[in-house]
Amino acid sequence: MPRNATGRVLVAGGAGYLGSRLVPRLVATGRSVRVLVRGNSRVPAGAEAARGDLADRASLTSALAGVDTVYHLVGIIREEGRSTFRAVHVDGTRALVDAARAAGARRFLYVSAIGARPDAPTAYWRTKAEAESIVRASGLEWIILRPSIVFAPDGEIFKVLAQLTAFPVVPVLGAGTARLAPIRADDLADVEVNALDRPAAWNRVHEAAGPEAMEFNELLRRAARARGRDVALVHLPLALAKPFVAALSKVAGKLSPITPDQLAMLSEDSVADPDALRRDFGVSPRSIQPLLEGRERAA
Repeated sequence: MPRNATGRVLVAGGAGYLGSRLVPRLVATGRSVRVLVRGNSRVPAGAEAARGDLADRASLTSALAGVDTVYHLVGIIREEGRSTFRAVHVDGTRALVDAARAAGARRFLYVSAIGARPDAPTAYWRTKAEAESIVRASGLEWIILRPSIVFAPDGEIFKVLAQLTAFPVVPVLGAGTARLAPIRADDLADVEVNALDRPAAWNRVHEAAGPEAMEFNELLRRAARARGRDVALVHLPLALAKPFVAALSKVAGKLSPITPDQLAMLSEDSVADPDALRRDFGVSPRSIQPLLEGRERAA
C-alpha cells in the first residue's frame, strides 16, 4: 500500500521544454507541485523548487519527501561530456526510481520515445528502452509515454525546419520518406496531466502521436509553404550521408547540426494511432499546421 497519500507531484525536468508546459497545468489542478531543478533554474509560478540532480541521491531523497506521483521528463538528444545517454537515461532513471520507491511514492510516469527498443540502431533509443525496463520493474504503478516528434514554436525541430527552408534549395540526408506524426507539446502535456485521473491507463505503455502522418519530405514542404515559398529538395543518399554526419560530428562536436543517432532516427517511421490518446486520456491531438503557419500560438 502507498505510504504517501498527499497527492503531491514531483516533476523531474520541470523547468525544461516539456516541463514548462506540464507544471502550470498541474498547478491549475490544485495539486501541490514540486519541481526538481539544477542550479538557479526558475520554476513556473505556483510550484515549489527542489534543488537537486539525478546524480545526487541525497538531493533526490529530499525532493521526494511526501511525494505521491513522479513525472520523469529528463532526457537528452545528444551526448556532451558526462551527460551521456547511459548516464542520463539509464543511471538517472534508476536513481530516481530507487529514491521514489524508498520515499513511498505510489506512481511513476516516464517519457520515452517511439522507437525505443533493446535492438534499436541508436544509443538514444536503446538507453530509453533500458530506462523503460527499470520503470516497469520498479514495483510502482507506472505509465510509459512514447511520443513521436514533440512539436512547438520554441522546440528544436521547429528551428531546424526554419533553418532548412530558409533557402530555395534544401539538402535532405537520405530519402526523406520516413513517416512522422508530430504531436504538439501542449497536447502531450494535457495527456500527462489527465493521466492522474485515468486509473485504467496505468501499468501500460502508450504511444503518443499527432493526427497527421507525413513523410519528412512533406514536412519540409509544408514548413516552406508556411514561409510563402516553394523549395527544391536535394537528397544525399544515406550511404554517403552516414559517413559524412559521423565525420562532421567528430570535427564539430556539439556545433554539428545533426548527429549519427539523429540521422538514424529520421530514417525510421515515428507514427501511432492518435485516437488511442482520446480513448485512454481524453485528449484529441491537433494538427501542427496552424503552428507552422504562425496562425495559432501554442496553448
